Amino acid sequence: MGTHTGNKPLECDICRKRFTQGRAFACHMRTHSDEIEKPFKCNECQKGFSKESNLKAHLRLHTGDKPYTCHICNKTFAQSNAHSYHMRIHFGDKPFSCDSCPKSFTTNGQLMNHRRVHTGEVLQCNVCGKSYTTSGNLAAHMRIHTGIKPHVCDICNKAFYVPNKLAKHKRTHTGDRPYNCNECSKKFVSMDSLKVHARIHSGERPYSCSFCSKRFISSSHQKAHMKSHNEMKSYICEICCSTFSASSDMATHQAICKAGERIFTDINVQYL
Repeated sequence: MGTHTGNKPLECDICRKRFTQGRAFACHMRTHSDEIEKPFKCNECQKGFSKESNLKAHLRLHTGDKPYTCHICNKTFAQSNAHSYHMRIHFGDKPFSCDSCPKSFTTNGQLMNHRRVHTGEVLQCNVCGKSYTTSGNLAAHMRIHTGIKPHVCDICNKAFYVPNKLAKHKRTHTGDRPYNCNECSKKFVSMDSLKVHARIHSGERPYSCSFCSKRFISSSHQKAHMKSHNEMKSYICEICCSTFSASSDMATHQAICKAGERIFTDINVQYL
């Protein structure tokens, strides 16, 4: 009767997923056991599965096959559950409610991740001890240790740890730049790149140098700058013996030096 009424009396005490039937509940509980036999192995990434149907669904992540299509926006999916979760976005269906605050979610996984905000629980990597608030982020991190990159570009075969990195990479082949700046209409391949660019307009510079307090719009700019403080100045001008931490700075200086000019600054010039 639970199937017809929507009542799901059986609840997993590990992930809080609920079930109407004992058989489905028992099958689910085995997924939490470390001792469960997983005889069906993926030839691409060696991940194991307890059922052949789960392996077949997983293989679509490698092949790129996406047989499930949203009839509203035509987005396609490799797995039926991902398609079902997506449809809830269109209909505003959020059946998973937090018992500590008014928030609700489209999937049970989102709810479980949210609950850690209230409990302070974190998921820890058993190799390096790094902590994460979501199981998905932890799983992606673990691939750094295993070296497994299951998401492969079908154009150049470059592989990635997570699917969003693959999606970003594919845009280098297609030229697609779906993220537009509202200020200057410049386009970007990722939301992260757009956020960094937007700081040029806003003036925001959240990254600072701990030595000279100079500020930057991105962490990569900050790290490049930090090298001027930390690295040995191993590039030497053959004319005046001035030294530089970057070969490009040395080449620029040397070109001027050869013309008979001398430029000395506190930042990039040191006398030997």
